[in-house]
Amino acid sequence: MSLSTSPEFYVNMKNPPVWNDLFGWEDQDDDVKQFFKEEAYKVKYGVTINGTFIPPWLYWHVNFFPVFQDLPNGERVPAISRLRDNEWFFAEMYQRARMEKKGLGMFGTRRFGKALLDSELIYTPHGSKKIGFADIGDIIYGDDGKLTTIVGVYPQGFVDTYKVTFEDGRSVVCCGQHQWKVKYHGDYKVMSTMGIIHSDFSKMTIDIGEAVDFPERRWLISPQLMGSLAASFLCGATDRIFELSKKEMDDVIYSSRKQKELFIGSFMKIACGINTGDDRFKVVYKSEYIISFVRKIFWSMGYYCVMDGEDMYISKTHDRLRISDIDYYGRYKATCIEVDNKSHQFLTTNFVVSHNTTIMSSLLQMNATMTIGLSHSVVGFSDSDLSNIGEYCEYGLDHVHPFFRINRTKTDWSSGVTLGKRMSNGVRDIHAIISIANINMGRKTSTQKTAGLTPATAIFDEVGKGPIKKPYTAAMPSYDTPYGWRLSPILAGTGGEVELSKDAQEMFSDPETYNLLVMDWDILNRRAMKGKTWKERKWAMFVPGQMANSGVKRTIGLGDYLGKPDDKKLNKIKIDATDFDASTNKLNEERKKLSTKDRVAYTSHTMFYPFTIDDCFLSSSQNLFPVEYAIKHKNDLLESGQYSGMLCDVFLESGNKLGTTKSNKQLAGFPFSGGVIDAPVQIFEMPQSNRFDDFIYVAGQDPYKQAKSDTPSLGSFYIFKRRVGIRDPYAYRIVASYVSRPSSIDQFCRTCEVLQKGYGAICLMENADQMYEQYLNRKSGMPASFFLFAGEAIANKYVKAGSRQNSKLGLYPTPGNQNLLFSCVVDYCWQDFVIGYDDSTGLDITVKGIELIDDIALLDEIIQYKPGLNVDRIIAFGHALVLARYFDDNNYMPKSKIEEMNNARKEDAYKHHEVYASAFGSVSIGAFR
Repeated sequence: MSLSTSPEFYVNMKNPPVWNDLFGWEDQDDDVKQFFKEEAYKVKYGVTINGTFIPPWLYWHVNFFPVFQDLPNGERVPAISRLRDNEWFFAEMYQRARMEKKGLGMFGTRRFGKALLDSELIYTPHGSKKIGFADIGDIIYGDDGKLTTIVGVYPQGFVDTYKVTFEDGRSVVCCGQHQWKVKYHGDYKVMSTMGIIHSDFSKMTIDIGEAVDFPERRWLISPQLMGSLAASFLCGATDRIFELSKKEMDDVIYSSRKQKELFIGSFMKIACGINTGDDRFKVVYKSEYIISFVRKIFWSMGYYCVMDGEDMYISKTHDRLRISDIDYYGRYKATCIEVDNKSHQFLTTNFVVSHNTTIMSSLLQMNATMTIGLSHSVVGFSDSDLSNIGEYCEYGLDHVHPFFRINRTKTDWSSGVTLGKRMSNGVRDIHAIISIANINMGRKTSTQKTAGLTPATAIFDEVGKGPIKKPYTAAMPSYDTPYGWRLSPILAGTGGEVELSKDAQEMFSDPETYNLLVMDWDILNRRAMKGKTWKERKWAMFVPGQMANSGVKRTIGLGDYLGKPDDKKLNKIKIDATDFDASTNKLNEERKKLSTKDRVAYTSHTMFYPFTIDDCFLSSSQNLFPVEYAIKHKNDLLESGQYSGMLCDVFLESGNKLGTTKSNKQLAGFPFSGGVIDAPVQIFEMPQSNRFDDFIYVAGQDPYKQAKSDTPSLGSFYIFKRRVGIRDPYAYRIVASYVSRPSSIDQFCRTCEVLQKGYGAICLMENADQMYEQYLNRKSGMPASFFLFAGEAIANKYVKAGSRQNSKLGLYPTPGNQNLLFSCVVDYCWQDFVIGYDDSTGLDITVKGIELIDDIALLDEIIQYKPGLNVDRIIAFGHALVLARYFDDNNYMPKSKIEEMNNARKEDAYKHHEVYASAFGSVSIGAFR
């Protein structure tokens, strides 16, 4: 079969036939059908452009596969992939592997391959639409009331969200990095939500959007009559009023400017006699249903409309909205969009103005799309790694060009996905099956999961994270045919997991034994020219650190890249090519900075972005904490003398209020030599609440065994404050700690109990020893289950589904659970937290999490950490962080003041609920339901 010789990429074609989204394949125009048949041919067989062969996958990837790309401003956004030398290198090696009927083993660099809540509304000519369902190309209304096109849709996943409320009652839920155009101290600024929170937002305003001119719609009654009736009712001239369904109400709100002008003219004539542009009238019948309906009409027309006591105040001259309040809302999925109008602003809810895995996923989707009746397998070592591939595939399947889009009848990425459709008789017409296998770190029960599969695609993801040899060799017989392998399996891995990557190192060093393609170093050498840093040796496929996504790239013509500078057709195709010299210099500068400050970070950086194969498999002391930051912060605390908080003994007053007395006891230092020590409690902030159902505080505990007093082990207990408010200097920080080893185990437990009750903090403890659980059952007056969290739920969510513990309360110290605790502490220490806003630079002020820890001994444990070291504080703190993370992810939040006020208002409204009759049917006065 001859290959297509089309001279250009689909993405470069100026006027390709247009696919009609309103019709299916059969109803498309003949020229459209023929065109996309040819495009499918190129995807399946590749294309030759002026004598240069473009492999099938590469043509698919840069023309049709939607991916996430990194922008210069730090955002990661979805788009069609730009052609980089990364993809060209992979495609060239993968095509060779296919021709030689071998597997492809890739090992080397990492990274080779702002937002509104998804339920917030944007406005289209057809009405409102949730932003989570926005698509590139959608037409929506901008801040000027005119239509604009969405040119970018950027899903953010689950993030912390905040409810921004304005003075007239409108509100929007958005993430901390959502951009707002605000007027502050007389000047316009673009600020993030977090920047606004850490400034005096009571002095900030945003512009009120212009009138929105939706298409004309049919109203239940004429606009003039509806406006007169609404005004007459609110003014008390009549007790009769219309009742609209949600659809009928939307038809009014999302109708034309002319229709709403007629409504407003009649409304203002009855309510105020004359429309001066700045009017108010007394509301007699306070129907939330009618008030909300009227306000939304005025808001959609660019008016300021608010209830001011007994009056409704309506103004056209009032053109700005003041921010009245910001509340933490919880962790939800959010999406950011970009529009192409001049201001890049759009209208959202209530007409407020606002502002490696990729390659594997692409190949998987292409093969599943372009073959029929075959299976495609993915193998990995953790749910999170597999979910990354699933997330990219999910996005790709949803947003690929309609010609290549295939329905799914099964969509559980944790176990497998079926492409196809379900027939009217219930039978599934299967197009392809994608199977997912979690090897669970190479346990005997799972290493044979790949045996017996006969896939058309086989991907082994992150092979440097576990023993890959057994599952790979178990799958090899299924690839065999009398004519060689039926497919080219891909094994992909990166440096940085030296203890877990022994199998990958052995296999990639001996590629022939495992039927892997042997590296052709000339391919890499001719691209790098003089910038070569690697030593050539027998290996599979090595990807140097210079080719990381963060490396230096230069955009040139493909002809120039391939040594054909005079080929005009090839040079129309642009490729982002690695500047090896500049990238090497950049990485060397980064290494130089790290080598003098943090040897562990230097070693990790070298493994993550290797110059040679050997760089991938270095070893270090494995202290992954930000040691440099920890040392500096400790020195700053010692210099200020404000590191110890309040040293005290604690007790309970009436109502479980925490009481304290100053203590002269000595803190337990680090390292601890063993024996008995009766240490004080450290309090950095007294409790704001002691209600357990407020979920403001959580606790973590690592107890000690009383019988072994000669060990350096201490009992450690931390109270951690969650992020449940704004402008809270102790949000997401340790507010109390107790690290001690008194002679009586009951004394230790009693102090922990007092702190728990005083702060209303549910505790996650290490449960290898149930002494605290037993103490609470004996002494607290309540079952221990009231105070302690059941750790199985955490292990199931973050470690392994189906985990079981003999003791339900607390978390048993399995290797997986210990790794979770340690990772949470490391992540917290490295995380950036916004603590303020610099008005002079217009930037958020951030610190590392490690700089929020004021416990000197905990800092010492972190600074001196190494495997085998006794780290009671880190373990206890890790338990508190894991529990806080679980509560965050499940939105365990105290009721906000707004919610309590709204509930009280609704209850009061229901008490006074009345029903009337009118010529227009049943009339409901009271809270709109």
